[in-house]
Amino acid sequence: MSIFNEKTSWHPVPDGPLIAIVDGLVEYFNGKKYTLYLILLRSISGNKAVILPPYLKVGTESGHGWNEALLRLPQEVYDRIIALVCDGHTGLIVVAKGFGWIVQRCHFHLLSRIQHCMSCGSRGKNIKLAIRLRKLAQCVLYRDDREAIDALNQLAVIKPTITSPAFRTVISGLLKHYLDYRRYLEFPLYCLPTTSNSAEHLIGLIRDLQYRARGFRTPKSFMIWATGFCKYQKTITCRPKIQPN
Repeated sequence: MSIFNEKTSWHPVPDGPLIAIVDGLVEYFNGKKYTLYLILLRSISGNKAVILPPYLKVGTESGHGWNEALLRLPQEVYDRIIALVCDGHTGLIVVAKGFGWIVQRCHFHLLSRIQHCMSCGSRGKNIKLAIRLRKLAQCVLYRDDREAIDALNQLAVIKPTITSPAFRTVISGLLKHYLDYRRYLEFPLYCLPTTSNSAEHLIGLIRDLQYRARGFRTPKSFMIWATGFCKYQKTITCRPKIQPN
């Protein structure tokens, strides 16, 4: 059965190749964890991402959950997806690459983690290191190949000297997955966004709805309201990354 019920008025999916921007929203009901899987689709030439019907599943965000959510898409839509933008959830990355999609990891999440590390522990102890790491990370994300490789080499040298576990984790991830952060440069014709902020924004809107409704008592009521809101909202702005000069 199609996820687009005939009685609904969901915004039509754009024509041509599609980019999926996704994120998960975790909620608890009676002490049990649920994840709302959110998928938005944007054409490679557009700047609006269309919101699809959400999928609610018991449990934490997982690769299995994402596999189920993505395979619910109509075959004609699924076949046109060429790339996925996400925050780097391991299970989701495995699923997307298994589908043969290009994966663009979110820049905002990476830089936010560095900023968070900066504010942890002794600020005076971490601030200089964080500033240097952030500058090197930005080189990896935005500069040409030569400058990016030079920054990666510097990060590899710095990493063994870092005592903060949080900083080490962030840098290890960047060193291992740096190509996924630079797919927008590798495939300029696809006009990939470099953040999953449109999905994050949708989550913020749903959270605001929860606050104004003073929460939802059951998974069923949560799903009804979230689905209705997504149908009403229709789209979220999702602009491509401007290529560096």
